[in-house]
Amino acid sequence: MLEAFRILEEDKGIKKEDIIDAVVESLRSAYRRRYGQSDSVAIDFNEKTGDFTVYTVREVVDEVFDSRLEISLKDALAINSAYELGDKIKFEEAPGEFGRVAAQSAKQTIMEKMRKQTRAITYNTYKEHEQEIMSGTVERFDNRFIYVNLGSIEAQLSKQDQIPGEVFASHDRIEVYVYKVEDNPRGVNVFVSRSHPEMIKRLMEQEIPEVYDGTVEIMSVAREAGDRTKVAVRSHNLTWMLSEQSLDVVERTSRKSLANSTQLATMLRVTA
Repeated sequence: MLEAFRILEEDKGIKKEDIIDAVVESLRSAYRRRYGQSDSVAIDFNEKTGDFTVYTVREVVDEVFDSRLEISLKDALAINSAYELGDKIKFEEAPGEFGRVAAQSAKQTIMEKMRKQTRAITYNTYKEHEQEIMSGTVERFDNRFIYVNLGSIEAQLSKQDQIPGEVFASHDRIEVYVYKVEDNPRGVNVFVSRSHPEMIKRLMEQEIPEVYDGTVEIMSVAREAGDRTKVAVRSHNLTWMLSEQSLDVVERTSRKSLANSTQLATMLRVTA
């Protein structure tokens, strides 16, 4: 049992305490369904052996009305002559049928915790990459999306987020811009784009050192995906060279990885 707890904690990120709580609650719930109450139940966990023991706690009374909650003083004294009225005595229970029910319930609870934990890890992982570019592999298609495998999840690339004229085949490696990550009852959804203006900004940060280090600041991006892109930038160290002049730089490039289009037209307006 302890080894199973260790594996679940290391491989699935579920804390041992959470697993113990799930088993205890499942035993208590199963006992309640079997006997109609669980107020008298005490459940102990042995940290050394990993065993669970179920007890019923009965109060010493003069007259017994419920044998699962009470024990007569006469019977208590037969166990130990030191018992008095009002004392609580623990009796070990053989789980039997309710134990099997509890085991199944605990399994379901733990599986649900695993699903929630896995979903939380997935969400947090891709939420950190929101507004960033990621590389992925084209997996499959349907009428709404191209599904791009980003590692542990299939991101959704809608038709409006694609560049007109682009055609992909299964297993193609492509770069996409992660613009939204959602967590909902049905799971985590990651939405990506290849036509988003911010994709150009991130690509320029990757490819142009002056943009990455802040020497050149991107002020705005206007993009006609598949045709041309205009980028307005501001330089922070050209004043001494250009005084009050403005410099327009028009660059054309065929670098496929920037947008996977044949040509990318970029207009840079540098204000010194």
